[in-house]
Amino acid sequence: MHLTTVCLGEDPGGDNPAVRLTVAHAVSHLAEMSDASDSDDALVLAAQGGDLAAWSALCHRHSPMLAAYLGGRLGRPDVVDRLLGQAIVTGWRNLRDPTVADDFAAWWRRLGGHLATTWHQEHPDEPLTGPFPTERCADPGRKLAFDRLEHALTKLEETDRRFLELSIRGGLGEPGAGSILGSAGDGAQNGILSRLEEVLGEIP
Repeated sequence: MHLTTVCLGEDPGGDNPAVRLTVAHAVSHLAEMSDASDSDDALVLAAQGGDLAAWSALCHRHSPMLAAYLGGRLGRPDVVDRLLGQAIVTGWRNLRDPTVADDFAAWWRRLGGHLATTWHQEHPDEPLTGPFPTERCADPGRKLAFDRLEHALTKLEETDRRFLELSIRGGLGEPGAGSILGSAGDGAQNGILSRLEEVLGEIP
């Protein structure tokens, strides 16, 4: 995530002053101040009371999955980076939403999806996909491998590609990805990976 300075604003309890933080710093450093074993429910309750460390721990835990979800909708790493930053700020400011405590992961995903939809509506002429950011990979061999993989992924059905994004990159696993996409059945991921392997074998 790019280092983006943001103002998180007043805490949900309304007692603390505005706190200016760097998004990446908030996620990586403050998360260390909270017990990683805490449940989402416990962290949400603490964050609603103004605990920035708890909020950062939630972001640290769930941002990779949100990035995978957004990446499945927008093949633009630069845009996904910005949307993640917006989600961290917007989420903090909307922790009073009564649905947060019901299922934080689902609420976080809906928030990110709403931000992605808003971005697309505000930028109708922007492409939804973009080239792999070469500045993130200086090794030419790995860059070539990424190019082949990206090309192979475009050959898969959209649902299959999103399944892999959510299950593997997002860390949701097969059941989690299946529940989001409305698909079920043990072994679905292995089947998709087999098809991906076949496609890779056809690419020089």
